[in-house]
Amino acid sequence: MVIAPPALEARWPGLARAAWMLLLATLVFAAGNALYRNKTNGLWKHPDQVIPIRVLQSMHQRGDRDTDWARTSMPGHFHKFHYNFSGYLIASKAVLDTAGGAAYADEALLADDLLRISRVFSAFTLVLVFLQVARYRGWLHGLAAAAAVSAVPQLLQDANYMRPEAIGTFLFTLVFCLALPRPRGTGLRLLQVAVLCLLAGFLTTIKFT
Repeated sequence: MVIAPPALEARWPGLARAAWMLLLATLVFAAGNALYRNKTNGLWKHPDQVIPIRVLQSMHQRGDRDTDWARTSMPGHFHKFHYNFSGYLIASKAVLDTAGGAAYADEALLADDLLRISRVFSAFTLVLVFLQVARYRGWLHGLAAAAAVSAVPQLLQDANYMRPEAIGTFLFTLVFCLALPRPRGTGLRLLQVAVLCLLAGFLTTIKFT
């Protein structure tokens, strides 16, 4: 006996809900990105923000992925054997390379791109919050949760810094979301554990001293 797949009409409620959730997730991202694109990034200064600029420029000039601070032109106490921020720097370089790498020659342009990376990952964190809460409590609660998290001062600050916290917060939230489901079958459980271990390992490379 051949079992035919359900007709489109029978699947439509599920497809409509998926489309609705995708639309809301897109709106959450757009709203978060707009919220974090504000004038405070020109007011907030952090001495660490020179690190990604100088390290990424050095990596690009050498053509490698060595994030050693001692191999850069950083001033003062930053110029030493150090691999802090490594995961963040390598991930940022991968993103920048996809755009052709023109920003490496201009510190102001590179700073804008790095701020954009922080802003985008902060907005993606809001999307994860929305999707996770909406999964258990509905889309209205998901929107409320995303709005509440967007106003957290730490997230607002990190979205306007050229530092690893924005990517780290996104990855931590992703690990949390992926750890909640209970897959059926040993294979899927092992895959879940493997993905979580890889993400956790990458997280340790983002911020360590």
